[in-house]
Amino acid sequence: MKGLPEVTAAPLVIEVEGKTYQFRPFNDESYGSLLRWIRARFFTVAKEVIAEHPELEESVMKNAFDKAANATLQDPDVAQQLSTPDGTALLTWLAIHQDAPTVELSTVRGWLDKPEVLEQLMGFINQVNPSAPKKGVKRKKAKKVKRPRKR
Repeated sequence: MKGLPEVTAAPLVIEVEGKTYQFRPFNDESYGSLLRWIRARFFTVAKEVIAEHPELEESVMKNAFDKAANATLQDPDVAQQLSTPDGTALLTWLAIHQDAPTVELSTVRGWLDKPEVLEQLMGFINQVNPSAPKKGVKRKKAKKVKRPRKR
């Protein structure tokens, strides 16, 4: 199934501080940067856990190595990391970086503190992934249809 930009040929753009940035599909370099960040993130989280529970160092590091070695974009642990503010900033930065190579990742991370930018990003997520849960919107369960019994 094609996404909205492919169907309408409309580019996804974000406006921040009076400047417009165009989102581009990821290229090989973008995917490589994303996977490197994800793998490093597993070790960052492991270090945080070890700082609080040094007795778990061996098992926590083994788990981090396993997760990093087998990380894919379909992995729920990866999705969880990408949904953090740092993950969202990285995804946004990678998407605009081809057209705006001078914009720093730290700048994009600062944009996430602005409600109007977050609103735009959530709009993009809902356009690109219509099945994504929308904040404050509850999905109704389908009613079961009673079917006549076969005799």
